Amino acid sequence: MSLSASIQTIQQLLAQQQIDPALSKAEALARVHGNDATVLALYGHLLRRSGQLGKAIDVLKRSTRLNARIPNVWLDLARAHFSEQQPARALEAAQQLLTLLPGQAQALGIAFDAAEALAQTNLAEHYFERLLAADSRNIDKRLALGNQAFDQSQWLQAARHYRVVLQHAPSRVEASLNLAACQAQTGDLQGAVQIIEQALGHAPTDARLLLRRCRLGDSLQEAPPVRIDYARRWLLAEPTNAQARLMLAYALLDDHQYPLARQELDQLTTDPASRWPAAWVRWHYPRQAIHRSAEARTAYRAEIVDGINAMHAALDRDEIEPALAERILATCPNFFIGYLNEPSPELARQYAGVLRRLAVLAGLADQLAPPPARAQTRVAVVSAHIQQHSVSRVWRDLICGLPAEQFELGVFQLNLIEDASTAIWQQRASHYQRGNEPPRFWREQLAAYAPDVILYLDIGMEPTTQTLACLRLAPIQMTTWGHPVSSGHATIDYFLSSDLAEPVDAAQHYSERLVRIAGLAAAYQFIAPTATPIPERSRLLRLICMQNAWKLNPEQIPAFRAVLDALPEAELVFASSMRGAALGEFEAALHEWFGAERMRRVRVLGFLSYSEYCAWLESSDLALDAWGWSGGITSFDAAALGLPIVTLPGVLMRGRQTLAILNRLAVPELICRDDTDYVAKIVALASDTGLRQDLSKRLKLAASALRDHADSQASLNDFFQSLIESR
Repeated sequence: MSLSASIQTIQQLLAQQQIDPALSKAEALARVHGNDATVLALYGHLLRRSGQLGKAIDVLKRSTRLNARIPNVWLDLARAHFSEQQPARALEAAQQLLTLLPGQAQALGIAFDAAEALAQTNLAEHYFERLLAADSRNIDKRLALGNQAFDQSQWLQAARHYRVVLQHAPSRVEASLNLAACQAQTGDLQGAVQIIEQALGHAPTDARLLLRRCRLGDSLQEAPPVRIDYARRWLLAEPTNAQARLMLAYALLDDHQYPLARQELDQLTTDPASRWPAAWVRWHYPRQAIHRSAEARTAYRAEIVDGINAMHAALDRDEIEPALAERILATCPNFFIGYLNEPSPELARQYAGVLRRLAVLAGLADQLAPPPARAQTRVAVVSAHIQQHSVSRVWRDLICGLPAEQFELGVFQLNLIEDASTAIWQQRASHYQRGNEPPRFWREQLAAYAPDVILYLDIGMEPTTQTLACLRLAPIQMTTWGHPVSSGHATIDYFLSSDLAEPVDAAQHYSERLVRIAGLAAAYQFIAPTATPIPERSRLLRLICMQNAWKLNPEQIPAFRAVLDALPEAELVFASSMRGAALGEFEAALHEWFGAERMRRVRVLGFLSYSEYCAWLESSDLALDAWGWSGGITSFDAAALGLPIVTLPGVLMRGRQTLAILNRLAVPELICRDDTDYVAKIVALASDTGLRQDLSKRLKLAASALRDHADSQASLNDFFQSLIESR
């Protein structure tokens, strides 16, 4: 048989996928025609196909030495080298082929893969551009590479591939979603938002993109109107999606639009997966942002009790699955229970009991192992308010002031905010961790840290902290007046409070053991605001109530009316901290309480920046403290600015903070005995400019006493030292 006929026979066997017979004939032919480049090319190809890569490379190289212009030899050689994990040689072979056939797609593909393997990024992109020009469907190859890197958590590598995909195919939703996920994994949430918004420009109703955009908005704590808009768009795209409706309800709640939020939640009562999360969230927020009467407040309390009992009953009937329990825990805190101003911690205990049952069902069990012996006592500080927040402003320097040689500090910041305050915490801490992660993640992190003490700066202001607080994760666990409400948790051992602010019988107000820290239990520092124009007056006198509208009790309204009636030249400003519909609702309540005539001298402010808030304080003549829940950081700031504050102390510590501040500054004449005295003092001070100026001067001169926290520091140190000695 002639050589050409033999080659033809082998090629026919190859076409029929009869590799082994073809290989046998090719091997025999090569023994006879070992110097024929074509025969060696065919033999080398079959060796590669049969997996004999080393031998194939040798044979193919011999073929190239005989004839360097056979394209298929270089292609087989490139493939064999790449399969043998020899990318540099694979690249050389592919480049040889491309000198013969510049547009050969398979050679371009191997050249790209080899350059990628060699981390020669620019060269790889060069070959990919040529590959894509040859066939636009090769974009799928790049998407697959991105997915491969993504699955291996190689976020930067995956992101590079996805960007190329989107450069050439911007409407590929999968690439946008995964690129946004890569950005989020590397901490660039804003970058993730930009990617999703660009994708929404191409696919504005894609539910997957809208879901991701909503979740990013939550993680970034974006303004509620922005989150409402995206949640509504998602719900329009998927009208029956319960998760979209829940996210819309959550955003409405954050915007203080409680009636609208309840309407959305009410539509989920028949959805098995969302019924109980919706019911749980519903009673955590009042029907209206403002209790217009004592009866309305009592009715809301009854709704809370009914909600707690309903959840207990659902748990008794096994209606809540573990995954659902974990979802419920992540929804909202018990923030509004504190605003009922109840002296007994019984309702807090009831709430803590159902929260504990949900946590146990979700598999969030206690994790308590005896901490190992070590030179320092390990203290874990846990809070979502490590940043420049009122909680951190009063507690940060006290906690950081614990003796470093005795107390190691670990800080677990439950968000991603970075500012001057977080930098101070980070400088003091031996271990520092931040993130927007669920309770399960933080439970594992705290267990790994194995602290001797966990200090929750506040409990009840966001859901992650209150969930962690119902678990036993350290031998000693405590909280502070950062949120001045008893937690109700049997797992919280101590409540750190101000001795100056607590009444004699304060222990009965807490489920925890009360620790009375000397002085104000605060390391206050006034923060200088940026220059902001002082708001113009509409009257001769400006009176201001600085507390958010939730703190205002209906019982105080007659006193406000009496003040306005007695001082016709005064305007009364409410710094409500409300926004959106709730601001309008508060204004409507004031109209109902005061009437049209008085409302001409009432001004209602919404949410203010810190500088705006300070400007309003500086422009006022007198501050009117709220009853039941007095000013805390607002009273500190007002006193530091020399603004006299008239206060009527309450029964609970949270209604006595201004009292403590004024006693600290030796200005007790601003403290009232009863509601009649409250009105009389305000009228007298408003009518006596000289007396107000004298009080303002005294407050400013005594302001150093607010900054001097040596007594609180020593007391706190002594308490922590006693914990060491009792171990």
